[in-house]
Amino acid sequence: LVYQGTGNRNMTEIMLSEVVSAPVVMSPTSSQPSVDLSQKESYALAAGVAVGLIALGRRNDPGLADLQLEAKLVKYMVGGSHKVRPIPGNCVLRTKSKSPSREYVNVDVTAAGSALALAFMYIHSNNERVRQQLAIPATVVSLEAIRPDLLFVRVVASNVVAWDAIRPSVEWIHGHQPPCFTRDGPVDPPTAQEGYANILAGACFSVGLKFADIVFDECEWEGVGSHDVVAKSTLLACISDFCEWRSKAKAVSRVTWERCLGVLTQSLALVMAGSGDLDTLRALRVVLLRQKADAMADVTYGNHMAVTSALGLLFLGGGRCAFQSTPFAIAVLVVAFFPMYPSKTSDQKYHLQALRHLYVLAIDSNRFVETIDADTGAQSPVDLVISTTGLKNHKVVRTPHLLPAYDKLSVLSSRHFPVNVNVKTVGNEDDGGNANACRVQTLNERRRIYVKRKQGDLDSPQLALLRQFRRWFVHDTSSHTNHAFCKRVWQECEVQQKPHVLAVYLNAKHTEVAVLSDALAHSLNVSTLHLMHLHMEVEGHMFPYELPIEAGAFDHEKDQHDDLGVAQLVNEDFVLGYTNALLRYFSELHPDENVDTLAQCAHLRFLGDHMLAQLE
Repeated sequence: LVYQGTGNRNMTEIMLSEVVSAPVVMSPTSSQPSVDLSQKESYALAAGVAVGLIALGRRNDPGLADLQLEAKLVKYMVGGSHKVRPIPGNCVLRTKSKSPSREYVNVDVTAAGSALALAFMYIHSNNERVRQQLAIPATVVSLEAIRPDLLFVRVVASNVVAWDAIRPSVEWIHGHQPPCFTRDGPVDPPTAQEGYANILAGACFSVGLKFADIVFDECEWEGVGSHDVVAKSTLLACISDFCEWRSKAKAVSRVTWERCLGVLTQSLALVMAGSGDLDTLRALRVVLLRQKADAMADVTYGNHMAVTSALGLLFLGGGRCAFQSTPFAIAVLVVAFFPMYPSKTSDQKYHLQALRHLYVLAIDSNRFVETIDADTGAQSPVDLVISTTGLKNHKVVRTPHLLPAYDKLSVLSSRHFPVNVNVKTVGNEDDGGNANACRVQTLNERRRIYVKRKQGDLDSPQLALLRQFRRWFVHDTSSHTNHAFCKRVWQECEVQQKPHVLAVYLNAKHTEVAVLSDALAHSLNVSTLHLMHLHMEVEGHMFPYELPIEAGAFDHEKDQHDDLGVAQLVNEDFVLGYTNALLRYFSELHPDENVDTLAQCAHLRFLGDHMLAQLE
């Protein structure tokens, strides 16, 4: 990590030599070091990852040419003879070679780390030659010579190199399968079925890596990037098919199936990271409940860890974070979610568990944006137009949202004044000058865009209801019994910009009339009146609003008009009026009257009496 991407020759040579060396430990009872062969796989994997991170994206760097790095990594991956080091502890198979100074490399130990190292060297390069070296073989004999879990590594490594070829489709995922692994054919041997499961998991994991970042691009599919619906539906279909395939593939071990299922869930979580998507949550919940109900020895600590970590990725940062797509971010995601899960917390045999935490290095916390009402300080969801230089189409999202790379953000709402945030023209007087710079600074520091609501919001459903209410009940020729009340309520809601309170007034008036006329259908309606009375005591009962501009005002007076009035959410005179009327009515009830009448229940509910619970 310290030397990542530097191509430091000395550190690369040291780490490369450690790929074929076993870890050396010091015994407390002896001064001589000893070789710990129980963790040689994880040691070789860590050394290979170290080589890949140091040479990350360096490709055929001239400074590393004399190390023959690519040739050695290919040999450690596919096999070949190796020169023995003068110290013990080689991760090689002892052979009866004529030359005692040469032995054959144990590819079961070195293949995973070497494949990842080669993939990280050529990450995102689309180098066809390297992709062919990492690709899985096509012949049955060659496939049987490879351990099934290494097929997963080869698929992921080849796709990390051929990055632009990844597609979020079921056809592309199944296209990795060699003809002998098709499940529609005759019953396959265990090696073939386990190979099929690992190749499927590797292809799905590649899709998860590709679409873990938020990218807005013009491609043949829509919405490329985090929360991409096409990639999500593809991975959900793969999880469903994989669970159904389990009943047909009798030769697949339970350990392999659980491990590959964990990879599929993590791949889906990578695509939907930070979204809290309900469909993804349901899929993960099904897997979690099945694991809890089927508590067998084959379902290990690592399998539970894989699915629960996928659940954590789904709500990454409380929905405020996403993953990056830089070469370093992709590399650490591969290392962190490498699917050799431990059987217990102290298991370090195949993968160093400390590396599981490296995913945090790929997190980008500067993707979240929310829109805040400048007057109330409350969150105000609006449509946001995302513009990117070089792309013809614009993307419209609903705040709060996780943003892709952008050049300009524009508020698209008829209910709010237009706001533009242009990160490319900060300080340009023609594009807002200091105002735009302040908006960009607020967005970078607080991840917020402040919006100002227009007065007379014509698209508001509450205002539409208010206009219809005026049309039917407030006009001068109305003969409605409560014409004066309706007119007063309409004027108050119109002037003080609180159309949403109209329904509260009408329900309260209806309840008051029903109680006084002994036509109350349910005492629960009286609780609304009691809550309105209690609401007068809270601070939120008062709110500011813009005073209307007087008719005949000059233009300069309109421009300078920024006076605010203070209004009550519900008029206190109205609340006190119906309170006195109801208390007068309740006081006239006969004290010996049966307490189970609606009138008595309404009285207790209006007072908030604790005896109401006993009565009910």
